[in-house]
Parts: sequence; structure tokens; C-alpha cells
Amino acid sequence: MEINMPDLGFHTEGLLIMMAVLGLSVWADLRIHKNKAEISFRDALLGTLFWIALAIGFFFYIEWRHGPDYASLYMAGYALEKSLSVGNYSPLSA
Repeated sequence: MEINMPDLGFHTEGLLIMMAVLGLSVWADLRIHKNKAEISFRDALLGTLFWIALAIGFFFYIEWRHGPDYASLYMAGYALEKSLSVGNYSPLSA
């Protein structure tokens, strides 16, 4: 018996890779900072660079798998989300 599901525009391969990498990354991040009461500036910077590198790596995967049009859409969305998240620090500095 075949199950017909609507096409949401996502390939199963990409979703599985993204969920696996994201799950392993969150697990590793929580494991690394398990016993630390305060995260140093160096650790925070390295963690931020790791997450940005992971996003850029996923950009190259999308470009390889789906082409430059979809990759540019992903990067535009990532840049928008990153700029919005930086804007959240404004109320904290006031």
C-alpha cells in the first residue's frame, strides 16, 4: 500500500541531514557547557563561530543539491534572522 503525501517542497534527505546535524550540535553544545557556571567570552565567541560555520556549511549543501537560487534564498533568510537576533540586544544595553 502506497501512502500519498503532499509535496511540501522539501527533500527528505535535506530534512534528515539538517535534523541530524542540528541534534548532534545541540547535544555537543550542552555536553561541552555541562559543568561550567559561567561561559567565558572566548567560549561564547567560539560557539558563535561554530554555529555560523554550520549555517554556511548548510548553505553550500543547498547550493550543491538545489542550485544557487535556493541557496541565495536560504542565505538571505539566514542574514535576516541574524540581523533580527542582534536587534534583540538593544533593549538590554539601555
